[in-house]
Amino acid sequence: MQKLTQVLLVALVLGGLLVVYFTKQEETFQGSETIVQMNEEGFLPSEFIIRPGDRVIFINVSTSTEYWPASDLHPTHELYSAFDPLKPIIPGESWSFIFERSGTWRFHDHLHPNKRGVLIVEP
Repeated sequence: MQKLTQVLLVALVLGGLLVVYFTKQEETFQGSETIVQMNEEGFLPSEFIIRPGDRVIFINVSTSTEYWPASDLHPTHELYSAFDPLKPIIPGESWSFIFERSGTWRFHDHLHPNKRGVLIVEP
């Protein structure tokens, strides 16, 4: 019984720390958010303008296809290497990235390179 109490106490403390951590992250985010849907048609929107510090959320709205948004050049993603989830986004899931660098950033779907987009980060 004492062991169970200790385990429950540790779980409560860790759970509380996670809530504080994620709440703190949301409180400190100051930018805007842009949602980009990924489906069989490609990226929607496929062209948009944001500011440094803005977050782009890529949502896979497909029911069966994985997508992998990443910066050009395909397949190395070297133009903005941090802009790469490093894995496919499964249907119903999302991945977000906060753009800190100004510039024009072309991107593509690593799994379906014919699906392309461009975003401009204006200072």
